[in-house]
Amino acid sequence: MDRGSVLSAAGELYRQRNHSEVVAACRAELAANPDDVDLRVLLARALMALRRDVEAQVEVAHCLRLRPRCATGYALLGELAFRRDELRAADIFLREALRLDERDPHARVLLDIVQTMIKPAAAAAKLPAASAAAGPSPLTRVPLATAPGAPARPRRPQSRTQATAVETDEAAVRLQRGGFGEYLVKVKVISRQQLLAVLQCHYRDRCKVGEAAVRLGYASAVTVEDHAARFHATRRARACSPARAVA
Repeated sequence: MDRGSVLSAAGELYRQRNHSEVVAACRAELAANPDDVDLRVLLARALMALRRDVEAQVEVAHCLRLRPRCATGYALLGELAFRRDELRAADIFLREALRLDERDPHARVLLDIVQTMIKPAAAAAKLPAASAAAGPSPLTRVPLATAPGAPARPRRPQSRTQATAVETDEAAVRLQRGGFGEYLVKVKVISRQQLLAVLQCHYRDRCKVGEAAVRLGYASAVTVEDHAARFHATRRARACSPARAVA
């Protein structure tokens, strides 16, 4: 099988969430073609989905040695840093990813989330009294992962008022218009504030948006499944409508 066919087949396996098979296919092909950046990027994504972050970081570093201006590589480094709760590093990597490819919507949304998490911590350091007055943030329900073997990090004091949280939520989801998360907001299953926490969980744990909403206790699995069926049925109908109009 040629390289293009392997990449296409591995990509389809990834979309089907058969991540272990993606890892096996990519590693087999890379044994013969070790400088294939696209295969290494796909391999890194599959490793991240399997929570094998250390291996994924090695693959991304290799990608960047082969292609120093690989925007996806920097975006993946940003996501890996975010999952370790290294927000400053995530901010740097995601900014570089967007400098190289400003059209990457996932890097943009994740950068918005990172920045909304950084800003309250900085404000709280200057105004500790305001932090106590503001009360808990809607993000505190999302567990923050730490690097393996590292001591648990103390919770950051939060200083956002509800109005500020809503304003930053708008920024974090502006590129999610039309996505399932935005749909859940429109049908009032979750609030826009809750959507920011859902997206944070989605990126940190590499789970589906609906699954994140269930994990956080914002909706039941039955409710999410019902709305997911409606959402995808509506999308399919819209995709077919131009063809029907031409016919």
